Amino acid sequence: MTGADPEALKRIELWSTRAGAYDLLIQGHDPLASLAARLVELVRPEEQDVFDVGGGSGLLTGLLLTRFPEANVTLQDPAAGMVALARARFGDRVTVEQRSIEAAGPAGAADLVLANACFHMADLERGLSAVSALLRPGGRFLFNLWWHSWEPTAGEERSDDLWRVPLSQVLTEHGEDPAQLPPEPERSAPWSPPRLAAAASSSGLAVEVLPCDEDEAHARFFFDFAAMDATLLGAHPHRVERLREARARCEGVRVLRSTRFVLQRAQATPAGSP
Repeated sequence: MTGADPEALKRIELWSTRAGAYDLLIQGHDPLASLAARLVELVRPEEQDVFDVGGGSGLLTGLLLTRFPEANVTLQDPAAGMVALARARFGDRVTVEQRSIEAAGPAGAADLVLANACFHMADLERGLSAVSALLRPGGRFLFNLWWHSWEPTAGEERSDDLWRVPLSQVLTEHGEDPAQLPPEPERSAPWSPPRLAAAASSSGLAVEVLPCDEDEAHARFFFDFAAMDATLLGAHPHRVERLREARARCEGVRVLRSTRFVLQRAQATPAGSP
C-alpha cells in the first residue's frame, strides 16, 4: 500500500474493521453473491491462472472454485481484516496476498483477473494499468460496477430511506435524537464510457460492455450494510437493541442495477511482424 493517498488508506482501514460484518452480510443476503456468480458465468475453462483482486473474504473465489476446482487462484485485497478471513477460509488452496488493485502483480502472471463489486473504489487509470500488466497477452479482466458508479445507469436513487426511516422512528420513540445518526456518505462521480474507453486503450485493453443486470434487494440488506459502520452504534447503551428493533420494521425491496465489463489485453505481436 506504499504511496496510497490518505483517503485510500482510510478506506482500506474502514473495510478492514468491517471485515467480519461484511462476511456476515454476504452470507445473509443475495445481491453480492448474484453479482459474483454472473462474473463466474463468463469464465472459460482454459483460464487457469486467475487473480481475484479486491477479493475481500473470498465470496467470488469460493464460487469460482466450486465451478472450476482445478483453477490456480490468487486472492488479493488491501484490507488486513479481509485477508485474515480469506486465509482462514481457504488455507493452502488459495494464495492470499495483501495488495491493492493498483499494486496488483506480478507481471504476466494471470490468464484472467476478476473484480466483484469493488473496482469502483480503485483509481481507474492506475487500476487498469496494473491489471493490464498482470495479464498475459490475450488475457481478460472481468469486473462489474454498481449503478451509481457507471454514468449510463447512475441516477439520484438512494437506499438510505429504507433503513434510516425505521431507525429514526425507533430512536424517536425511545427519546433519542435521530439527527445524531451519521449522514449518508457521498459517492464519487460515476465513470463515463469515454473515460473507461480511454483508460483501457492506454493500458492496451479492449472493452466490451454487457447489458445491465438487475437484482432485487430487501430493505434489510441496506440496513445491514449501513450497520457495518460502527458510528451507527453511537455511545448509547441501548443502541444495539434499537438497531434490532428498527431492522425488524424494515420493509420493501429495491431493484439494484449493475453492469458487467469484459476487457481483453491485446495478443502479443508475432515475431517479424511490422
